[in-house]
Amino acid sequence: MVITRKTPIAELLKVDKDAVIRQLVELNPNFARLKNPLLRNTLARMVNIESACNMAGCEIAAFLDAMKHIGFVVQDQATDTVQIRPQATSAGRLFHRELDVRPILAQKEDPIKLILQTIHSLSDEHTLKLIAPFEPIPLIHMLSGKGYAHSVQQEEGSFITYFWKDPNAAKSQATPSDTQTKPRGADFESLALKYKDRLRTIDVRNLEMPQPMIMILENLQQMPDDEALFVYHKKLPVYLLPHLQERGYEHSTQPTEDGKMNLIIYKP
Repeated sequence: MVITRKTPIAELLKVDKDAVIRQLVELNPNFARLKNPLLRNTLARMVNIESACNMAGCEIAAFLDAMKHIGFVVQDQATDTVQIRPQATSAGRLFHRELDVRPILAQKEDPIKLILQTIHSLSDEHTLKLIAPFEPIPLIHMLSGKGYAHSVQQEEGSFITYFWKDPNAAKSQATPSDTQTKPRGADFESLALKYKDRLRTIDVRNLEMPQPMIMILENLQQMPDDEALFVYHKKLPVYLLPHLQERGYEHSTQPTEDGKMNLIIYKP
């Protein structure tokens, strides 16, 4: 199999899951998270090699070299270039709309509505230049399903992600529907009472993406089916919930007075 820095982790695992995980754990202990089936089957769909290296603190070249040792063919670096649209010029057709969400995140606020409003206001000739302190993996996954291409650059501790409409991109159902994110099962207070002696609690409000998703998945994998997970979250994790429902989990939510969200995740 030929791979590049943009190859999804899920594609590597399809070829030889055990060999890939073994090789990556030897390369960097942070990849041991791939041993977690729930985390592996959820996050690996969204993350490519480049994103995984950014998350694990691993050099992309070292990752690709490790894959060579177990039979993968790495595309020549001369052709494995990062795709960036041209810079705006007065004579050109393409223009950047820049959106820096670092100040919003610094205030512990969620910029997702502003991002979506901005990108939906663009014409097909425009490119959104998004500046953030981390790579926006769930956003990339969602917009890819809406027909947007992207590229990512890291500069001085920030991630610059370019989004533009790709007429050749196939659209999918990457945006969660209301039925996927609507609370199912018992109400919040009833669940809290039912699981009061079997309730594990975690607080992900101050973690940067995708760490909240990782922490939730790691805890669920460790828990017996008769326990529930209470999560202090800063928002509803809309891109995680459909994956949890696929695996038999239900959830209930409780908005807080400060605009954040409490969740109970459980198996009925």
